[in-house]
Amino acid sequence: MSHGTDGRRRRSIRLQGYDYTRAGAYYLTVCAHATAPSFGTVDGDRVRLTVVGEAAAACWLAIPDHFPGVDLDAFVVMPDHLHAVVVIGGTAGDGRGTACRARTAGGGGGREAFGRPVAGSVPTIVRSAKGAATKAVNELLGTPGRPLWHRNYFEHVIRNERSLERIRAYIMENPARWNANAGLDDGRARHAVPLREASPIPAPAPPSPAPAPSPVGARHAVPRAPLSLIGNAALLDLPLLAFFCSRRCPGSLILRAYDLARELRAAGVPVVSGFQTPIEQECLALLLRGEQPVVVCPARGIAGMRVPPVWRAPLEAGRLLVVSPFAADERRPTVALAERRNRFVADLAARVLVAHADPGGATERLSRALIGQGKPVLTVLDPANRHLLDAGALPVNGWTADAPPH
Repeated sequence: MSHGTDGRRRRSIRLQGYDYTRAGAYYLTVCAHATAPSFGTVDGDRVRLTVVGEAAAACWLAIPDHFPGVDLDAFVVMPDHLHAVVVIGGTAGDGRGTACRARTAGGGGGREAFGRPVAGSVPTIVRSAKGAATKAVNELLGTPGRPLWHRNYFEHVIRNERSLERIRAYIMENPARWNANAGLDDGRARHAVPLREASPIPAPAPPSPAPAPSPVGARHAVPRAPLSLIGNAALLDLPLLAFFCSRRCPGSLILRAYDLARELRAAGVPVVSGFQTPIEQECLALLLRGEQPVVVCPARGIAGMRVPPVWRAPLEAGRLLVVSPFAADERRPTVALAERRNRFVADLAARVLVAHADPGGATERLSRALIGQGKPVLTVLDPANRHLLDAGALPVNGWTADAPPH
């Protein structure tokens, strides 16, 4: 445990016992305090940094100057957060010492126990960069003591070259996608909001009933609908995996679904789902015991929604987001809202995992539609899922960080 400035104990989101001085590449996402767009604005495919953003970027780019054996690979400062690949004690594919930035316009034996800094570890590097940037900005603006960063950050251990290349591409393309994510083109949509409050974000047009097919592996444009958010909106920038499981499910597949949830948790895969069926709800409970990001999409408006106590710690840690495209007066989940919500969840995701779809049901219809549009749909390899496999779903036997399915 570590302590916040208010004296309350707060939970670390680092992996306990992991050696964060180990040579390797680490994907980091750090959000601005209150997820305020203080770092800049996006103009086309470029980020126009404010003086605050420039100061923050300079401190992060100086990391290799202060930590021997540490290099900065792909890196971008967005209006309310930054992404970076930090490499410790080795190379990240194409050489050391070169930080590739997305386009901007203008300027204990090596193991870090909770709360104990270890030289050269990822938490120490992040703490140092955040501290230096905060000091530089406050001196620049004459605002001593003002926080600049969210108190925690998201980190992912990059375990293979394929994952590194995917994350590099994601970082470098981040500015171009900022305004391409329909419904999120108003910067207010990306702000984190206080617990038990949801901020509706108006958008100019209603959802399209028939989205155009997208390339294999691409994320659909998020429907242009009013969005309400509770938590860390920057999680929507991650390559999410949508998770579905029908209410009616064979017993053998129920256990397989729970095993997959544990494997996704261990692999650090960011998951998005409605988490509405009993099996999905149990999978959510399993996922929230880990450290990976989770996005929950209720089939109702969330303005004034009571946040379950078990969600509070991950919300405070910045690894949970509750998002809804529904109006505040749509307070009761219905079958129609659930079907629209599931389409919305699929649109948010890069890939879809269906533990089981009841034959002839809404989840099967959605799965077939997604397969027809080129969205990668995965399902558990089991005779009970033969209808999905025959439709073109990709088989899954398990999930590991080193060798995720397809």
